[in-house]
Amino acid sequence: MFDFLRSRGTAHVRPMTNTSLFSESVPSASSPTFTEPWRTISWGDKDRDLNYVQDYKPSKGSVKHLRVLLYGPVGAGKSSFINSVSSILRGRMAIPAAVSAATSEISFTNKYETHTIEREDGDPDGFYPLVLSDIMGLEDGTNKGVCTEDIKLTMMGHVMDKYLFNSTSPLLSGCAGYEKDPSANDICHILVCVISANSAETKPSVLQKMKTVREAARDLGIPQVCILTHIDEACGITESNLKDVYHSKYIKRKMEEMSSSVGFPMNCIFPVKNYNEETKLNDDIDTLILDALRYIINFGDDFIKKL
Repeated sequence: MFDFLRSRGTAHVRPMTNTSLFSESVPSASSPTFTEPWRTISWGDKDRDLNYVQDYKPSKGSVKHLRVLLYGPVGAGKSSFINSVSSILRGRMAIPAAVSAATSEISFTNKYETHTIEREDGDPDGFYPLVLSDIMGLEDGTNKGVCTEDIKLTMMGHVMDKYLFNSTSPLLSGCAGYEKDPSANDICHILVCVISANSAETKPSVLQKMKTVREAARDLGIPQVCILTHIDEACGITESNLKDVYHSKYIKRKMEEMSSSVGFPMNCIFPVKNYNEETKLNDDIDTLILDALRYIINFGDDFIKKL
């Protein structure tokens, strides 16, 4: 039913370089901010995007939910992004995905987990038609972190929920955890790369793994976006005022470096701050995440229409 996924697309992917994903920024004598924001966003109107997400239904009746698959280097904030989205949609703090506050080069997430989001508005469906799938992080070196082949299998719907990843051996057909005949609800509808703006360096081996995953998604025709996390930790301007994110030359430079090194178009890169130390929701944090989520839903639903 989904054989076409294996032969889709020959779109160009910008070549990877051997340089660090985020190079050291050169100090500038000029102002660290733009006079006008280089990208517009509706601050103070988060309800617009919140309502859009709350009202979303997949464009094809045979698809019950839009599946968002997140991947990226260890510590980038995949699980924290899932928790942040869940908190915003539920209207209170929620932590469905386990996270670690400790700095480590080893992935805290070690299995494939699909997170549903319970509705708090009395909707008879009970859950949002949006699921967020979390996987093991990409690690530096061979036989470390999630295997890129397993990410490809996950995109194609062949990996069962709760499957425990094996860094030294990808999942094989016929083994426990392998879904032989995935449905339209099992496959990935949009792939989201999560990268930290505060990371000092991304190792060449991790960059190569990211390139391999991007090319696999390209061949399957799956749309891709990038979430840039930890923007408050990376930039003093956004730490002081999140609303200045698109005034910050530093954040724009980080996005441009990511676009150049990884190949994401600038209009597919979204800077956000995940919930971390906060115990109550914040409108500015919500606005950035909901803005990104609206594009994720739109791009993912475009893919659903083609199934």
